[in-house]
Amino acid sequence: MQIAVCAWVLFYGPKWFGFEEGHLYTKATGAPSEHHTVLFNVLVIMTLFNEINCRKLYGEANVFQGIFDNFYFCLVLAVTFVLQCLAAQFGGRWIKCYVGGLTLGEWTFCLLCGLAVLVWQFVVNAVARLLMRITSTQGASHESGLLKFKSGTGNGMIRMRNTSKSVDVRSAKSRDEGRRQHLQRRNSKGGGSMV
Repeated sequence: MQIAVCAWVLFYGPKWFGFEEGHLYTKATGAPSEHHTVLFNVLVIMTLFNEINCRKLYGEANVFQGIFDNFYFCLVLAVTFVLQCLAAQFGGRWIKCYVGGLTLGEWTFCLLCGLAVLVWQFVVNAVARLLMRITSTQGASHESGLLKFKSGTGNGMIRMRNTSKSVDVRSAKSRDEGRRQHLQRRNSKGGGSMV
């Protein structure tokens, strides 16, 4: 959804909002454009709202359940949102945002796109439940979550064999094999007993 909205803003945003295309404005004035600032802002706002969706991996309907149980998540989300608002509105040339900031209509559009991410995830989960007749969304041990990818190696995370343990086991086996061969050679030459 983010790609579709960002592509729409990139190609149709100037007509819709009534500002000049970003590359033309920047070429003419040398200043950051309102067009690219809206594009940047809508991408970040949608990403922030998607962070809320990402808290639930198994298609749960209520993505807000238990959100206040994680203080650090709420803190990071709030600080990022405030910094984004300040950057888009007052950052100007320092962070290559439009010097005049965004209008109320542009902010409303960005926030509605962010809310649309939440609604979209709810619809995707509801349709998946209807089509797949899901009774339990927990999934098997090899599934990452509802409508995400499946993996033969675990719960969607790439599980690598514990290489350090494997190496230790192999080197211990090699060491034991080497010790056994050494003792056999020594015994075949007539020295000492085999342990």
